[in-house]
Amino acid sequence: MLESFRNKSVLLVGFEKTNRAFYERLKTVEGVQIGIADKNAAAKLPSGVAAHLGDDYLANMQDYDVIVRSPGVRYWPELLAMQERVTTATQLFFEHVRASSKARVVGVTGTKGKSTTSTLVHLMLKDAGFHSLLVGNIGAQDWDRADRITDDSIIVYEMSSYMLCDFTERPDIAVMLNAHTSHIDWHGTFEAYVNAKGQITAFQTPEDTLIFNATDPALTQIANRTLARAVPFKHMQTMHHDGDWFYDGSRELFETKDVRIPGRHNRDNVLAVLAVAKTLGVDVEHVHHIVKTFVGLPHRLEFVGTFRKIDFYDDAIASNPDSTMAALHTFAGRIGSLILGGKDSGFDFGPLAHLIAYLKIPVIVSMPGARHTINGTLEHAGYAGKIVEVDSMREAVDACFRETAPETIALLSTATQSYDLFKNFEEQGDAFQRFVREIGNKKNRRL
Repeated sequence: MLESFRNKSVLLVGFEKTNRAFYERLKTVEGVQIGIADKNAAAKLPSGVAAHLGDDYLANMQDYDVIVRSPGVRYWPELLAMQERVTTATQLFFEHVRASSKARVVGVTGTKGKSTTSTLVHLMLKDAGFHSLLVGNIGAQDWDRADRITDDSIIVYEMSSYMLCDFTERPDIAVMLNAHTSHIDWHGTFEAYVNAKGQITAFQTPEDTLIFNATDPALTQIANRTLARAVPFKHMQTMHHDGDWFYDGSRELFETKDVRIPGRHNRDNVLAVLAVAKTLGVDVEHVHHIVKTFVGLPHRLEFVGTFRKIDFYDDAIASNPDSTMAALHTFAGRIGSLILGGKDSGFDFGPLAHLIAYLKIPVIVSMPGARHTINGTLEHAGYAGKIVEVDSMREAVDACFRETAPETIALLSTATQSYDLFKNFEEQGDAFQRFVREIGNKKNRRL
């Protein structure tokens, strides 16, 4: 497939990890001329490429035969005008897989849980003896694994809405976990966001499978339109959990307490994994074995440690109100303080504020950005606890130590994106953990 770029000019728009991985493969093609466009005027580029940097980085697109959009780059008017030339590394990877092998692809998307679910599917497949490759937002970049694909491979691909918005390929098995309000600043509307997610099944055929959460109305509408075989989960006739057990219809599978990662939402993720296993003919015991040993991914309800009798948890992945609400349900009755706030993306914080008031969480540590919106919504919801305003993560952690009652939880779960203070949620979570240990160890030495 890459040979189609021979003697052509290709512009990579955005030079982050996805396009960097594709560049490493593209540069080996004979006669290809590569340009890189990035809004960051200080971006470090490889030698031998044409550089288009700064505010006018899209000005020379008409000079190129093919334009490869990085997932994080929005469809600005300039890109829309050149849409017939625009593709993505994700799209090209799928085309490469179809052209060069008989490998199967499991694509996983959803507002919350796609990294955990993708990882569990990958581990389950490996446990069952399959040649599984984990790529996408979690795991390696897709093009970094291209040489390892065989006819027997199953590629587990975590797919974001940014990747899917112009996606015209198809996974053999598509998994849709949920659709909550998120990334509206990028997509414009919730409807556009859901439509982008729906592209994961838009080009599937009757030979393919769509696994979807039957309790999510937006996903049910997508499932009603797909040509693929639609398999619901969280449905009494298929995979569901009830009380202390997971079930396939009326058949007991294993107990919910065997799942080590906390949270009801993670039980839902396990249901999706069970549905994938059944679709591929994998025995349920391989799922059972994995969920008994898997302790979770970083920054997802991650236990940091106990300091001064306070349990600290890092849920930096929670970049929207629904994700934070899931965390609050997980630890209901145990939370002594909650760190909220970050980039104001126009979320409706009303349901979250009412849940915080209902749970009577004693202390809210309020970060910059969406602070005024969140604080006002909490007041309107009748929140009677204490709000502590801070301007940095160090101040936030110090406030947690100062204000959180012993034998309770201090939780980082901001309900917003982290971009006002941090590059991404990983950097935010790392800072939280670093300050927890630094301040906590100092305080412990004083005791």
